[in-house]
Amino acid sequence: MGRLEDSREHYRQQTETSMRSLGTYLPEFNPLIDIYAGLLADYDEAQERFYQEGSAYETTTAAGGTKKSGTVYALERLRADILQYAGRLQLTPQSIEQSRIAEPTNSGGGLLEVLERIERGLSETEGKK
Repeated sequence: MGRLEDSREHYRQQTETSMRSLGTYLPEFNPLIDIYAGLLADYDEAQERFYQEGSAYETTTAAGGTKKSGTVYALERLRADILQYAGRLQLTPQSIEQSRIAEPTNSGGGLLEVLERIERGLSETEGKK
């Protein structure tokens, strides 16, 4: 196994462990976890390349101007993708908070209570017949 594959497997295991501790892991998420782990490994590799290239933020174009280096552009895209996948996997504070807000509560109201009342009412009327 190469270094990149080792890194991906490390991130995959780390992500699964984190999700289990947060109570959000399901085996159905494994394909997303694999993609997320790959993105993290790719980010590490791109960041290492950035430092090896002398941390050059810009490169000179053929016309004499400057533009972001390809490595910087790749790092920015990877950061955005990593954040998006982390949110989908409920690994960010914001996504955790949103999932808690969306969780149904047993506050004694809502559709479930209405259905239970209807069911009890039907049972009571059947007993009176």
